[in-house]
Amino acid sequence: MQIFRLENIDSTNNYALKLIEKNHQPMPFIVIAKSQSAGRGQFDRQWYSSDDKNLYLSVAFHPRQTPMDFSNFSFKFAELVAKELANTFSVNFTLKHPNDIYFDGKKLAGILTETKILRNEIWAAVSGIGINVNGDITNYPMDIRKTATSLCTLLNHTVDLAMIEKLIIDIAVKLVL
Repeated sequence: MQIFRLENIDSTNNYALKLIEKNHQPMPFIVIAKSQSAGRGQFDRQWYSSDDKNLYLSVAFHPRQTPMDFSNFSFKFAELVAKELANTFSVNFTLKHPNDIYFDGKKLAGILTETKILRNEIWAAVSGIGINVNGDITNYPMDIRKTATSLCTLLNHTVDLAMIEKLIIDIAVKLVL
């Protein structure tokens, strides 16, 4: 699977959608950015993502499900990520439907899945995930500080970002192939 690694972009989902629409990039593929200037979540809510110590990743693919069966994809992705993180760090996470991972009432990660539909079939999907890994929450905007956490905050030590990236890529590959 091809991986596009970028420095700063508006959004990994936007970049992936542009590759599909304008360049006809073969799917599946992954987009990873060190930072995003316009990361977003559900209902176009901002996802603070200017910190290069976190993970911002999108996977683009052809879904194998009908639109109705696909509607719960973000939650399934969140479940798998929460389970792997729990197994890796011996910490229990909670899920907030339809797409968020929490620890102790604070948001750790969010998933946004967007689709392109043609003749009542999904011809392309892009699922992006943002995970607060080593970002210093105290540097985030005040409203986000109150509601966010990071892996390093809850574990009291830095976390290998490359290991988290590999874990998420492995999950994404299992989900889309």
